[in-house]
Formats: sequence, C-alpha cells, structure tokens
Amino acid sequence: MSRLPIWVLGLALLTFLTIAGFNTYTTGFSSFANYDDEGIMMISVQGHLQGRSLYDQVLTYYGPFYYFYEWFIHAVLNLPLTHDATRAICIFHRLLASSILALAGGLMTRSALTGFFVFIQAVLHLTPLTREPSHPQELVAVLLALAALVAVGGLQRRSTLALLGAIGAAAIFTKINVGAFFGLALALTLCCHAPLFQSRRALFWGLLALASLVPFVLMRPHLDQIWASIYAAQVCGAILAAGAIAYTFRSGPNTGWAHVIQAGTAFATLSAFFVVVLLLTGSSLSSMLENLVIGPSRLGNLFFIPLRVPGCYWSGAAALLGAMAALAFRSRYDRWKLVIAAAKAIYGLVGTFLLVSSYKEPLGYLLPWSWLVLIPTKADNSLESAGSFARTFLCLAAIWEGLQAYPSAETQAVLGTFLPVLVYSICLHDALKSFGDEPWIIRHLGTLTPRAVPLGEALVLAGLVYLCEDWFKPFSGWRSYKSLAPLGLRGSDHLRVPAEQAETYRALTQYLESQSDLFITIPGLNSLYFWTGTKPPTYFNASEVAVMNDSQQAQIVAALQDAKRPLIVMRTRGGRFAYPNGPLRRLIREQCREVKKIGSFRILELERTTTR
Repeated sequence: MSRLPIWVLGLALLTFLTIAGFNTYTTGFSSFANYDDEGIMMISVQGHLQGRSLYDQVLTYYGPFYYFYEWFIHAVLNLPLTHDATRAICIFHRLLASSILALAGGLMTRSALTGFFVFIQAVLHLTPLTREPSHPQELVAVLLALAALVAVGGLQRRSTLALLGAIGAAAIFTKINVGAFFGLALALTLCCHAPLFQSRRALFWGLLALASLVPFVLMRPHLDQIWASIYAAQVCGAILAAGAIAYTFRSGPNTGWAHVIQAGTAFATLSAFFVVVLLLTGSSLSSMLENLVIGPSRLGNLFFIPLRVPGCYWSGAAALLGAMAALAFRSRYDRWKLVIAAAKAIYGLVGTFLLVSSYKEPLGYLLPWSWLVLIPTKADNSLESAGSFARTFLCLAAIWEGLQAYPSAETQAVLGTFLPVLVYSICLHDALKSFGDEPWIIRHLGTLTPRAVPLGEALVLAGLVYLCEDWFKPFSGWRSYKSLAPLGLRGSDHLRVPAEQAETYRALTQYLESQSDLFITIPGLNSLYFWTGTKPPTYFNASEVAVMNDSQQAQIVAALQDAKRPLIVMRTRGGRFAYPNGPLRRLIREQCREVKKIGSFRILELERTTTR
C-alpha cells in the first residue's frame, strides 16, 4: 500500500470527492432527455408507492428489487419523489458505485493511488447516467461494483460466494439480462477453479465452447446484420480466450460443492423472498413471467440501436491469437515477460486515457483483450493465489456484462463497459510493477533513498488531482450550468435546460393544469404528471404504448372517456416508438381532433368535449 501519511490520503480523497461531486451536480441538473425515461420510472415508482401491485397494475419490465429499494428510499427515508430528489439520488449512486469500484481496485493492487485513479475514471465513465436518472441501471452499477469488491475476498473468505449469490439474485430481479450474465460469469469462474474440471480437461473445454455460443443465441434475431454477427463473434472469442487463460493460469484454493451450495442457497433464498413479497402484495405469477421474462425478450425486435464499431473485427481476431500465443509460450515466460508487460501497458493506457469516456469502441476494440488481466506478472507462471479468483471473476463478468449493449447500444453500453474500467487500471498497474521489478531498472534506481519513494508517490498523487480537475472541468461545468434556463416547475427547482425547451415544458404544464383533468402523452412524457400534479389514468402509463396489450390500452381509453376534460399530448417528432394498432390508436384516429400546438407537441381532445 501507499507509504504516504494517512492524512495526505484522506485529504486527497476529500479533494477527489469534492471535484467529482461538483461535476456530478452540474451534469446531473443541466439536461432533460426528450424520451423521458426519468418520468417513466418515476411514474412506475409512484404506482408502487401507492399500493398498486407490480406487473398486474403497474406495467414495467424491471424487477422487484429496484422497486423495493425505491420504496425504502421514499417511504422509509421519506425522500420526496420529485425530479430534484431523483437526480440527487442518481448523483449519490454514481459516486457510490465509483467509490466501491475504486476500493476494489485499491485492494486488488494494494495501491491507494490505483484506487484514486479508478475512482476518477469511473465517475467520468458513468456521466451518461445523468440523462436517465431514476433508471435501474444506477442500481446495476452499484451491484456490479459491489460484486467486484466482494470477489476480492477470494475463496479464502467463507462469505464470498454467499454474498456473490445474493448480489446475483438482486441483479436478476433488477434487470434480468444483467443477472443472467452475472450468473454465467460466476458459474464459469467456479468451473475454472473446480477439481472436477481440472481432472477432466475435455469436459471444461466442451463447457467453455458451449458457453461461448450464448452471444449468437442471444442475438439470433439480428444475426443477418453484419454489426450483430461481428459483435456476437467478438464476445464469443473473448469468452473463449478469457476462459482458457483463466483455466490455465488458475491458482489458490479450489472450489468445491460447498462453495456452489453457498452461492446457490443465497441466490435461491433471496429470489424466493422477492417472489413471496410480490405474491403477498397482489402480483400474480403469470404477470411476473410476462413482465420479467417474456416481455423483455421481445424488446430486441421492438427497439434496438445497433452497435457499430467499424474495423473492430481485427481486434477480436488479434486478441484470440494473442491468447493462444500466451498459452503456447507459457513455459518460456521469462523470455516474454517484458512483451506481456508492454501489452498490458498499452492496453491500460488506451483504456484509461483514450477510451475512458467512450462506450461503444471499448466493446469492439478492448473487450476481447480482457484476458490480459489474467496473465501473471511473476515468473512462477501463475496468478498470485490471493487474487486469482477475484481477477478471474472480474474478467469474465466484464466480458459477459458487455452483452448489455444488445439490443440498445446507448446507455446500456455504459454499464457494459463499467467493469472494464477496473480491468484497464489493474493492467496498467501490473505493467508498471513488472517494469519496476526489472533488475536493470532496480540498479539504476538503487541510489534512491527511502524518502524518495513517498516523494514520488506524492508527485503521482498531485498528478492525479490535476488529471481529475482537467477531466471534470468543474468551473467550466458550473458556467455552462448557470447559462441554462431554470425549468421552474414543480419539484424541479435545481434543474436547468435550454431556454426553448424550458419554455415549451412550462407552456405545456400550464395548459394542461388549466384545461384538463386527465391526460396521456404519446410517446411518453410522464414527467408532465409530476409537473402538473396530475395522476395518470392508469399505471400502465409507466411504459410506452408500444408495449401495452389491447386490454391495457382499453383501460386507458375507458378512463379518458370517463374524464370531464381529457386530453392527449402527442410529440410530432423525436418519438422512439410507433404505437401499434389497438383501442388507443383507434380512439385517436376516430374520435380526436387537434386543439393546440405547443413547440413540437400536438394536443388532442375527444370530439365530444366542448371547444376551448
């Protein structure tokens, strides 16, 4: 660990938190996404807080752990459900996830400086979360960082597998794809360290080959498109390379049935708890299955944003060949250790400095090389015993979670490249340590006194503080924030947006408050319900019209027809979904007429209503 005094490290930590906190505030309160995922999630949380049963009365594809967590925040801690509070909570999650990941990095490398470096990168990397505050992906970032930290304990700590099993259950009952990828990574990690597979090599290679086909199965609806086939091949090769390297260079204690039982018991117990609570609060098993499994599986066909990284196929092919070479020449490690250190250094530098704020490029160019974190830096040709399990799990989880970018390579790609932030820094640390252990370097540095070591660390720390200020630019961020117009709507006192956008939302809110007692928005701009203080006709409005069935649409239509002054707010451009045929579309076509236009929004009324 660092030889700097504890008060110096404490002061540095406070400095990093201050700069990062200032940055997250200005970025978190200076934009509002037109697609308004924020309002969608807030409305679904509101329905849950009001006692509506999830999935039967609140339409959502996210798991109960997210909603139980939100219930704790708003019902137990009594935080208001407003845009200001929601964004403050998003800032807290962003800093918390970054801090936990930084702690994991510091413990895995035994370097406080590496931990600080990971923190800076993680906060910057998670910036896009501010476009979608209240989204479950905030919780996903915390869970992934927590899993990396727990894995540092290794198999020597009896609670490691139980905690990872519990985190896996929380993940799968937050976003099913995140939990599934988490489970696959943990299972493959256990197999790499299991005596059963060490004595039956063919069985392991067969299992690894089978696991590597999962990306093709997942992306089968779009494999006829070149981007999908390349992406699936990339992840397939990354799984093969990382699995082979992890299996070959494993060290430390083996996993046994006791470890599997610990993880499985924790997973099953927490999962059963979630299901029982859902049943007791009125949710049905059929609605759980439809909204947590069947519904999400259809989203790939309904809504997807291709992952296009031109030329990334050569990186995947080179990474797979490099892994094969590392396996072939492992008996000659002494001859190649500087080459390996150089590869780790290049990989770490590219990841930490060039692509730290990128989200698609790392999936194509860097993800296939994640196996570098598993290559030992010592000549004994095995990973350090204490870190073998943690590194294996981190590497495999980073690769599997990269699949989050399918079907939507937007904010999901940010979460898919979150764990690699730690991988890059560990590789860079390994390279520097490997170079520092070289005899010729030791001879040239042998004249340095012990006092020079803390001085060198202090200089590195000062460089990190400068890097933090340069990347976050707190003063220019504050000027940008102050140049925007205050939104000035209910529960959004700190939110600032471009003047035209603020004027449009204020005009919409004022019109709906004065002219309507019930309204819906298509595509969903559910924040209007909070700004106007109006409840939605049903809590099926917590999702897009495109995913509602005819029965759910019919209930919304009935509520509109029963209202005294119902209105429909339609965005004329920028919608992500085309609403399908159904009762709501027929109502709009046959019984509605336009009465007002505000900005890019058309306001419709039922023809039976009086002219305004």
